[in-house]
Amino acid sequence: MKKKQTQYGRYAAFIDCAGFSIFDSVNRLLLFLLLIYTAFSCEEARVEDPAASDRCSIYHDVHFALIDSLPTNDRVRVLDQLASLSAINGVDGFSLTEHAETKDPRALKEVDVSIRMCFSDGVSMNEYRVDPRHIQVKKEISAFLKAAPIVIDSRVFE
Repeated sequence: MKKKQTQYGRYAAFIDCAGFSIFDSVNRLLLFLLLIYTAFSCEEARVEDPAASDRCSIYHDVHFALIDSLPTNDRVRVLDQLASLSAINGVDGFSLTEHAETKDPRALKEVDVSIRMCFSDGVSMNEYRVDPRHIQVKKEISAFLKAAPIVIDSRVFE
């Protein structure tokens, strides 16, 4: 029996049976997987509060290295102090996170706790910087830090 020649060439002819080609199935499967990957790969870039992304133009990230063997009650105190910053007028999209070991050699190894917040504009950020609560938190947690915090301020591309 002579093998049918297909659009995929003579090497693919042997897997073409009754007008159905495995290459069609593979292409469809690959396309489907690509669509699924695309749909879920952007998940991490989303802001938890969708409305916050509309209000944010400046992001303020601060990374802290806590003193080694810090007692639990002092660690809780630091976390409570940092969390209280979310109540300051103008702060939006606040999050408090801890270091996650990912084995990435580029990651900052000395970071134990981080905060992230955003502001609608530079005026809001400047008001935050001079807010009495912000100044008080900086004073209260400084004794529990190994070094000065790492601060990264960034603006949304327009």
